[in-house]
Amino acid sequence: MSFRRLFVAAFAALAVLAALPVAQAQSWPTKPVKFVVPFPPGGGNDALAREMANELTKKLGQPFVVENKPGASGNIGIDAVAKSPPDGYTILVVSSTLVTNPGLAAVPYDAIKDFAPVTMAATLPVALIVSDNVPAKNVQELIAYAKANPGKLTYGSAGIGAPHHLTTEYFNSQVGISMLHVPFKGQGQIVPELLAGRVDVAFLAISSVVQHLKTGKVRGLAVTGAQRTSIAPELPTMAEAGFPGIVIEWWLAVLAPAGTPPDIVTKLNAEIVALARNPEFKAKLAGQGIEMIGSPPEALTAAIREEIPRWTAVVKSANIKSQ
Repeated sequence: MSFRRLFVAAFAALAVLAALPVAQAQSWPTKPVKFVVPFPPGGGNDALAREMANELTKKLGQPFVVENKPGASGNIGIDAVAKSPPDGYTILVVSSTLVTNPGLAAVPYDAIKDFAPVTMAATLPVALIVSDNVPAKNVQELIAYAKANPGKLTYGSAGIGAPHHLTTEYFNSQVGISMLHVPFKGQGQIVPELLAGRVDVAFLAISSVVQHLKTGKVRGLAVTGAQRTSIAPELPTMAEAGFPGIVIEWWLAVLAPAGTPPDIVTKLNAEIVALARNPEFKAKLAGQGIEMIGSPPEALTAAIREEIPRWTAVVKSANIKSQ
């Protein structure tokens, strides 16, 4: 299910949230608020946190600061927030690593029980990209070529268990093909390899490759979201390409520790939703390849519950071993 559908399904719950007590939310924040990003500086996760922090600092009159706490594929930072006081002053800004990590290895937190979801803040539009040495102009042709040439195509990822890896294996399982995995140490290493023709295929955040789509050295075959994206509107969705069952969205979410007062969660949600509706802020993030959503908390809860078993099944099916 796409997050936009989850958003619609959960929207009615806002009326219930609005009726919650407001005493604590009216006084919050009275001191600096920390946004924990469980990855190094740079990338969509960090960019979103910093842009939101800047705006919320101006709006709410207290500093919102970003603390990068990388390590263990994001687990160190995620766990640090899970174990923080539930007072509204330590907030997690995280990617969908939150729901893929539990399937890869034991994690020290419970992605459902240890957090109070605030909002599905944004998505990172993702596209299926091929090098120009691959004789396929659309998804159907890529699949046909892969089936006719078993074991020939290679695909790049940012590492074992990274979104690129899991997304490709999910795609492979859905269309009945196999490609050779070539893991790198980050998404930034994949694009040069595609341009040089040393890697054939990759699922990538479009922002990392959009400037190269015009050169012809790489081609975009489809986007994985439920809708086309403004950053590359010429690319069809997987549904338009003939595969309506393949909907994959890499997302960025905001969560507080479990037990955070509901009125604080409601206020933070309202502030982020307001940013997501602000045309200037939305355009600024879109320029960085980030599409703002700003969902109700219930939509994020539903996404987490839906995606953990989904990606755990992919890991098991593809026999992926965490390193």
